[in-house]
Amino acid sequence: MNWTFTLPILTFISLFYINTSLPENEFVRLNGGELILSCEADNDGVNWFLNDAAAPRESSLAGSKGSIINSTYVITELSANDTGVYECRSAKTSVAIKNFTVTIISVTGNNSSLPTENNSTELTCNVDTDFAITSLHWRRNEDIINGTSDEYSVSTPTNKHSTLTLNKPGPEDAGLYTCAFTAEIDGEMKEFKRHFSVNTAPVVAEIEKPRSKLEGDDVKIECKVSGFPTPNIVWYRRLENEEEAQEIKFDDRVKTLDNEGSVPNAILQLKKLKIKSDRGDYICEATNDLGSSNSTVTLKVKDKLAAVWPFLGICAEVAILCSIIFIFEKRRNRKMEEEEEVDAVKQDVLNQANGTDDKEVRQRNNTNVKA
Repeated sequence: MNWTFTLPILTFISLFYINTSLPENEFVRLNGGELILSCEADNDGVNWFLNDAAAPRESSLAGSKGSIINSTYVITELSANDTGVYECRSAKTSVAIKNFTVTIISVTGNNSSLPTENNSTELTCNVDTDFAITSLHWRRNEDIINGTSDEYSVSTPTNKHSTLTLNKPGPEDAGLYTCAFTAEIDGEMKEFKRHFSVNTAPVVAEIEKPRSKLEGDDVKIECKVSGFPTPNIVWYRRLENEEEAQEIKFDDRVKTLDNEGSVPNAILQLKKLKIKSDRGDYICEATNDLGSSNSTVTLKVKDKLAAVWPFLGICAEVAILCSIIFIFEKRRNRKMEEEEEVDAVKQDVLNQANGTDDKEVRQRNNTNVKA
């Protein structure tokens, strides 16, 4: 959906310390910006006027030196109604101390949301001013956009109106686009810029596969998110055996960091991990005006001796196996000895049944040898 409005995106701030040697100052600004006028006077104070009428905004005292005070007049959210001649006058004598001529260039246009189904989207830039505009073009990341490419089309019927069409834009096309134009002011060329944006809802990529860490280790978890305007990231944690996730409270041990793309809070850092308070699911939720997205990663925190327990288990198994083998061998040897004793007894019984014994057998054998 597109909408048209005046954008106060690019802010110009000018601060001038006026002295009586400069009778007049001229300022040219874009609508939506800010301008600060400054005037020195005596301790009696200063009143501000716009086109000979009391200025509609309040002034303030920025400081003093001896009998001299410095009064400032701040104009925020500049509009065409702020065009005119400003005067700071002595509150005592009503004498004009300093004049300022302010001219506002009105630049209007539209932001756009990233379309679906590869449709195109448009940005417009309209400049309303009496100054001569010598050129107007579009930029992306300070690079001038070629309006005849497959990616972009540019229509500039006049130097005060231009339309940028993004042909089948994708997520990578979301972001800021600059309408830049050059105006001739008092014989000099001055460039002005106004930013417009192609917006898209956040998309959070899958963070990481489940990871395991030892108690006391440090860990960083990055939430990789795309979207414009830059999404706001909030981290939640759901501990083991808990159903509801709670927003993480940060301290010296648990904090967030910006990532390489300068997305705030995109990296969650945990130092000196604890089993009870850090083990669980971590949820990154990214939100902007167009929607939200989230992703979850599981963090497992193990005891420092977790790597030792398997080794000790193996050692215990080997010890048990050796004990079983030793007992088995010992029992087998005892059984063999018992079987030999039984065989000997059986032989003695057999010999007695035959009427002979070992002594008689030996004597008979000796007699046969002598013969």
